[in-house]
Amino acid sequence: MATLLFVQGLDPIELAEEESYNKARKRGNDVLKLKIDYENGSSEDYRPLHLLSFKTADGGRVCCQPDKFIGVGSDEEKDAGSSEE
Repeated sequence: MATLLFVQGLDPIELAEEESYNKARKRGNDVLKLKIDYENGSSEDYRPLHLLSFKTADGGRVCCQPDKFIGVGSDEEKDAGSSEE
């Protein structure tokens, strides 16, 4: 099943099998948290030139700045959120 990376200004990018939905989402969220902590002066771990890098389904790699990272999506049922009706 496909995991898609959403980056501002680009079409959705299909990620490699080993880049699972939860793994990619956690990496993106962790960097965004570091960026916010850095801007608030409570962390020195983030560097302004930090890039997120992911393996793509076609065997290549894609990099993006944390500011352009929107999130990831998956078409697997287990990754869908629950909704109460």
